Amino acid sequence: NEGDRLKTILNQCVAYLDSIKDDDKKEPVDGESAAAQENQNEEENSNPIPSEEEVKELLQEVQDIIGQIDFAKSFAAIGGIPFLIGCASRTNTVPQSVRAACLAVLGTLCQNNPSVQYTMLEQGNIPKLINIFFAEYVNGVSNLNGDRSSPVQVRAVQAMSCFIRNHDVAEKIFCMNQEGKKMINCALGIYSQTQESTQTNGLPLPAPSTSLRSKALFFLQALLTSDSSDQE
Repeated sequence: NEGDRLKTILNQCVAYLDSIKDDDKKEPVDGESAAAQENQNEEENSNPIPSEEEVKELLQEVQDIIGQIDFAKSFAAIGGIPFLIGCASRTNTVPQSVRAACLAVLGTLCQNNPSVQYTMLEQGNIPKLINIFFAEYVNGVSNLNGDRSSPVQVRAVQAMSCFIRNHDVAEKIFCMNQEGKKMINCALGIYSQTQESTQTNGLPLPAPSTSLRSKALFFLQALLTSDSSDQE
């Protein structure tokens, strides 16, 4: 049953995130805490926590299932969207590959699905995706030379595109967001090798990868040719 499988996968992924969050708290300081740690280890052995690679495989399975619009709605209904956004936002603890995989799932979840797009809008996820994109500069991408971009940035632009496209209200709200415009500009390379960006303390941004640039260009074209597009 795909619906039950989605719930199982979500629970496993949440357990994985909890294990990362608690890693710093697993050092026993006395006999009592050591015993508690042993009991916790026994529980984890009976309910094994997935590894990074296993989580990526689970997320790929989710992406395959939610290709059907009804299952996409079901995944959103059981809290899938906050999980994906929350995981992708944890830049200091969650591996980059897992965060990128979450955003890939989010893009599939939103694409051509007005119900999920509305839920995304209602939960205020436009600024959250923008923050995820710019957080990659803060975490070292801005110090790289040449044609380099984080896979998280590529997937963030793709997810935003899938979320916004063909949804009139979302398109208008995004186009009124100055940080959203800056996101597209950065992804297109407009700020590369200039002093325009304030996201990296005035340092020039690295040139975007071909993949990031193409995702941004496709998104921009969709906005310009939208049925609700106007002069502004």
